[in-house]
Amino acid sequence: MNFIHISFKAFIIMLTVLFAISASAKQEFILDEINPANRRFSAFNSYKYNLLLIALTQKNQKPFNCEPNRYIFYDYGTEDYFEIQAGNLKLNSNYSKIFLTKIHSIGRMDQYQSTEWKKAIKILLDKMNISSQTMESSKMESNDGMMACWQQPQMLNMRNNKPTSFHFLAANLCKHAWCSELYWTDSDNIQFWVQLNPKKIQLIRLNTNNSVHEFIKQSPPFYKKSFPQLNAPRDNLVTPDNLSGKTIILTSANKRKVVFTWKELSTGKIRISLFRDKDDKIAAQKTKNKIKKLLNLRQIPQAFQMIKYGFWLEPENTDIKMERLKAYASLLLFDEFFKSLKNDFSNEERFSACQKLHMEKSIRDFWKQDSFSKKFEQICP
Repeated sequence: MNFIHISFKAFIIMLTVLFAISASAKQEFILDEINPANRRFSAFNSYKYNLLLIALTQKNQKPFNCEPNRYIFYDYGTEDYFEIQAGNLKLNSNYSKIFLTKIHSIGRMDQYQSTEWKKAIKILLDKMNISSQTMESSKMESNDGMMACWQQPQMLNMRNNKPTSFHFLAANLCKHAWCSELYWTDSDNIQFWVQLNPKKIQLIRLNTNNSVHEFIKQSPPFYKKSFPQLNAPRDNLVTPDNLSGKTIILTSANKRKVVFTWKELSTGKIRISLFRDKDDKIAAQKTKNKIKKLLNLRQIPQAFQMIKYGFWLEPENTDIKMERLKAYASLLLFDEFFKSLKNDFSNEERFSACQKLHMEKSIRDFWKQDSFSKKFEQICP
């Protein structure tokens, strides 16, 4: 069962492609390349709060795979970056809170893991405070029938990064995509549809400060053909007229300039990128500390996101290269580990890296493996 569902194969593909790009294009940070036929691209910028939000969401069409949408946040005022995997998402008016629908997914029951499967279902029922009948009737299913999924409301406080989950099942308003009608009535109260029983959905208003809610109206379940959620209290920068390309200059509080751009490639895909004209060593060092903390907490996908961002700030930062080695090792990606150790460091840097790796606690157990030890000795004689 995955609370933030990213298939391992897709994650590794993303990791390999994006790091290859980072190494070859020094100051270009390629955020994604999307096919506009099946994914919607939106962007919202606040010059007041120095925050850029990029939403990459699935259109309401088959195949549906239960995977969440991707939301990219770039704070060019403080030079910070993070991503959120969620069904839908909406920033409030003063950019202090993010309300989102967190995706819970679970695979088809296996006869050899029936106890674990039933336990996972029980946890979900408790999290969303619903009956098994409501859970069954409201589930979304992947196209191959191997995954079932639901969405739970959650709020992230931007000031302290503290998440708060609410015990509801958020109603989904599309058949083949995540659609939630999220509407902030003010900076603390938000309206959205929930499902409390199999035959009715209810529109509620939730106070995000104290979790008190009130019912506004109810309706039989309904579905929309399309519902592009506006993710921030700003106009969408991406329009049908400029989908093929546009460039926007972002200027931070300290007058650093970053270029946000998207353009259509010869393949028909849209490449979405950030450009900077020089390194930011101070921000890179702060990012290294965040990566280290994420690895210690075993938050590996988030660590790789920050590694990718850190290399854009300073492509030759040796400390971030070291953290990437630890991340590879934590996923047992030994081919990538040794390739990076061999190719990404100068001779002098590699000597220092090898010395540090000898004392690194996170790879201590790997020395017992003959294949690991022999390969290491070839690169670090």
